[in-house]
Amino acid sequence: MNKKIIIQKLKEIEDNLALVEESLPAEVEEFKALGLLKDGIYKRLEFSIQNLIDIFSIIYSSLNLGVPKDLDSIFSGLREKKVFPANILSLVEDMKGLRNILIHRYAEIDDDLVFELLAERLDDFKRIMGIIEDYLEKYTEGHK
Repeated sequence: MNKKIIIQKLKEIEDNLALVEESLPAEVEEFKALGLLKDGIYKRLEFSIQNLIDIFSIIYSSLNLGVPKDLDSIFSGLREKKVFPANILSLVEDMKGLRNILIHRYAEIDDDLVFELLAERLDDFKRIMGIIEDYLEKYTEGHK
């Protein structure tokens, strides 16, 4: 497994989330009025979710679980092998859905919903990242 790439992606997520947190206003109406800054927040959110997906893909591949037919196969394979807790994989799957909206249906983004998610659920990223870091630590210990 390429631990160095995973660590780099975790750092990118951390940096993106810090920018989002410092740019996120206290009220949804302020958020809606941000213009290009709001677009930047959406892009940072999209990049962060993509990095999580990439990390789970790297781990799936390193476990030689076969060739996945799609992203859902990666999550189901990791769930089946109990590599990560099911609730963590479900969180990332939900995030994947948001990422798809951010990428493919930009005009349909519900600013109210995204603001609520950002205000209340940014800690989900930190929980997921902690689980990945724990996994990397255990993986490293097992491959010394």
